[in-house]
Amino acid sequence: MRKILIPAIVIFVLAVLLGVYYFNAVFLPKTLRTIINEKANEFLQRDLTYTSIEYRLGQGLTISGLKVSQQKDPQKILFKAERVFSNIPVIPLVKEKKIIFPQIVVEGFEASLFRIDENTWNISDLLSQKPQKAEKGFNILLGKIKHRALTPKQST
Repeated sequence: MRKILIPAIVIFVLAVLLGVYYFNAVFLPKTLRTIINEKANEFLQRDLTYTSIEYRLGQGLTISGLKVSQQKDPQKILFKAERVFSNIPVIPLVKEKKIIFPQIVVEGFEASLFRIDENTWNISDLLSQKPQKAEKGFNILLGKIKHRALTPKQST
């Protein structure tokens, strides 16, 4: 019994590690990065950049160094975050082409909010209702967003 159990556990662990490697090396660069860039630019209508995007066991999808620029002045930052992460259920992603974010955690968040005129803010366009168009491809569903402040230890 023990002779079968130990190799089975080793094979299972290797399969999980290979799956995570494949997800980071193949799926993220080719598919998910493109989807995130297209959907974010379409929704925000602003430039979006990040230093890295990867999948980590326990944290899920992790985006580091996220920056979104101001709409009228792309050189200025609207908001930035040191890290944004969310566990994404894999089964709906593969079977139904649904990207579900049950909870998004944002660490090291900074934003620039200012008034343009009496009734307009620099984020007013983001708060207005946008018509949803039906399209093929991936659907994105969002649960809640949680902000977590960095302690001095975490920010290094």
